[in-house]
Amino acid sequence: MLPESELAWLAGFIEGEGCFCMAKKSGRKNSIHCSFNVTNTDQLLIQKAKSITDKIIGNEVSIVRHPVMKDCYKPIWRLWIENHDGLTKFIRAIFPFLVGEKKLQASIMLQFIERRMELRGNHYKAPRYTEEDWKFHDAMRAAKTVKSVETIRFPSLVDDDIVRAAGISKAAESDRNILTQSN
Repeated sequence: MLPESELAWLAGFIEGEGCFCMAKKSGRKNSIHCSFNVTNTDQLLIQKAKSITDKIIGNEVSIVRHPVMKDCYKPIWRLWIENHDGLTKFIRAIFPFLVGEKKLQASIMLQFIERRMELRGNHYKAPRYTEEDWKFHDAMRAAKTVKSVETIRFPSLVDDDIVRAAGISKAAESDRNILTQSN
């Protein structure tokens, strides 16, 4: 059993840097590909996330180092989970510690994976994707269009950071208006 502090750390890291993905794959048959990844330029953070994730899933988790695109950029490290069994274990372990938009995304993905695994039963492959499956895909897309308040730092000419809020959603703006009206 993992200490709650490690799961809470991982959930916080995921809230800031993680991505639950449900992508439409075209080809011989349209399908939905589920994955989770977390990306950062700090290799130590990715290695810590991998260490915790390995304990959850019980097998090796992939880490990919992306090449530096320009001389001024740092290398990018990405932790990646793609198989349904691993994703299910991973989401169940961190779910109680998620609090932001990633909690909704994790919930949608978990429900989709559990449905597909139930449909598959003892068979190697699950049946074709149904309209209900595509509703999960659409729900994930909708969950990702919800904008949150994020801080973006821009370097200035005098090497200071200029901080500005970006992407304030209508819900966040509404909450802010309610708070200012009550003061």
